[in-house]
Amino acid sequence: MAVTVDVTPDSPTATEDFCKFDIAGLTLNDPTTYDATPTPPDLSMDEVRYYLTFELASEEKGRSPVFACNADGEWQFNNYVFPEAGEWTVHVRLAADDSSAGNQAVTVA
Repeated sequence: MAVTVDVTPDSPTATEDFCKFDIAGLTLNDPTTYDATPTPPDLSMDEVRYYLTFELASEEKGRSPVFACNADGEWQFNNYVFPEAGEWTVHVRLAADDSSAGNQAVTVA
């Protein structure tokens, strides 16, 4: 399943509308391999974690907290306000390497 990003409202107004983002299709964590207490020399956790970036003209203008999805491969981020009008891209990024797992274009009035 591809990662999807749905924004509500569909066409937000800058500095006024609080937006909600529903993310789906995220890679689930495998509880059989998850190590919540890593030991040296590998101090990384096996949990797949993500964050959102809010970009205008390829410049990051905002970022969500890092998160892991629920058991259905979903996550919800509430109450983001776009700081200015324009053609934005919301990226779902992997925290491990900052690569984009999916994105959504949003036109902000």
